[in-house]
Amino acid sequence: AVLWAEDLGYGKGPLISPAAFRRLFLEANKERARNVKGRFGKKILKHCCGNINALMDDFIAIGYDAYQSIQPTAGMDICALKKSHGDRITLWGGVAVENLVGGTPEDARRDVRRSMACAKPGGRFILGSSHSVAVGAEYDNYMAMLDEYRKLCQY
Repeated sequence: AVLWAEDLGYGKGPLISPAAFRRLFLEANKERARNVKGRFGKKILKHCCGNINALMDDFIAIGYDAYQSIQPTAGMDICALKKSHGDRITLWGGVAVENLVGGTPEDARRDVRRSMACAKPGGRFILGSSHSVAVGAEYDNYMAMLDEYRKLCQY
């Protein structure tokens, strides 16, 4: 797979209006995706921080296979995304990175349970943090995330 990372959002919405994104970037990114898929047969994973709810349909139109960095602190909700877009794009996230860094093991477990309950049914879901396993992540919180995942991962 290929991972494309451009942060297009911040805490309240996209950094660019959806209309401007479509006018300036949509067709070029569609062509780029066609080239990656057609020439190399690769899946495309899209990393994008912030609240990009208004761009989700465009991400699907471009041809992204998965969207990573579903940031709940920016208003992105994995359960709502599963309902609205989960049949068309794989969702990768579910555990707030803030809970891995500054939360408790129970915060991490709660994020896993919620995400697995709403996003796992039907597939197209990868459990992960809302960004990465960031510098400063607490070992106990990370291990609690993995432990809770192991309990719930079977289909």
